[in-house]
Amino acid sequence: MPIRRTCIIATLAGLLVACGAVARPAVVARTIPTALPSRTATPTQTATPPATPEPTATPHPLSIAALRQGEYPGSRLALEQPLEAGINYARSIVSYQSEGLKIYALLTVPFGERPAAGWR
Repeated sequence: MPIRRTCIIATLAGLLVACGAVARPAVVARTIPTALPSRTATPTQTATPPATPEPTATPHPLSIAALRQGEYPGSRLALEQPLEAGINYARSIVSYQSEGLKIYALLTVPFGERPAAGWR
């Protein structure tokens, strides 16, 4: 019985210490230095800003304007691999040549009659 009582007292003492008030740090007053007035600087002459550069006659090669001026010949589509059809369309992998490169794409064609103006 005394061991049990000692354990209970030790547990209660530990809880009281753990739940006790936390010591708060003392507030230290600080003095804030005030700025002393200074003389106002006299304005100085500044250099004239440089003129705006003239726009170049040829656009940057990667700009949309430059890319629109280029010609990009392509070849006919070549069927590479037919794929499993979807619910309402056929699918296949196709390729074509453009600027010496072989370009691959997924082509989907809806089932049904083609409109007079084509699919858009």
